[in-house]
Amino acid sequence: MSPDVEIYALVIRRLAEVDHGWGKPYEFRAIYVLDHAVPAIEEDMHADIKGTERERRFDDVLTSALQASLTDLPDLTFVQSFDEMYDDSRRGPTQIRNGGVFIALGPVDGDTHTAAVGAMFCGGHLWACWIRYHLERIEVAWRISSSRVLAVS
Repeated sequence: MSPDVEIYALVIRRLAEVDHGWGKPYEFRAIYVLDHAVPAIEEDMHADIKGTERERRFDDVLTSALQASLTDLPDLTFVQSFDEMYDDSRRGPTQIRNGGVFIALGPVDGDTHTAAVGAMFCGGHLWACWIRYHLERIEVAWRISSSRVLAVS
């Protein structure tokens, strides 16, 4: 498994199971992930998640490997933009289609022993958070060593 797959899988799992901000556990019916990395996503509450910036699109090998490694989570679907998943007619804590949530990831920055990746987690218009994850490779596996919430809406 490639380091990017391992790192992104850890971050997606952590967001879905722990860092979503609604307490534990929370049952999402779907997880929608932006199909490309957004540089500095965790630092920019106005980062482009509408699909116009596409230079860092995830390849099919990465997206398939992530879906295969996260089968115990709700369906993981890669989407081109936030707008295609947002449904402002929905009531309740999430305005994402099908009772889902939306995740945008930054590029993996690091070396063979440490890495950092930013993420944005959104349940809809009323709730989003921006987090930076730091990871380290211990023996043969990556682990999240720390995380920092940079903003919440």
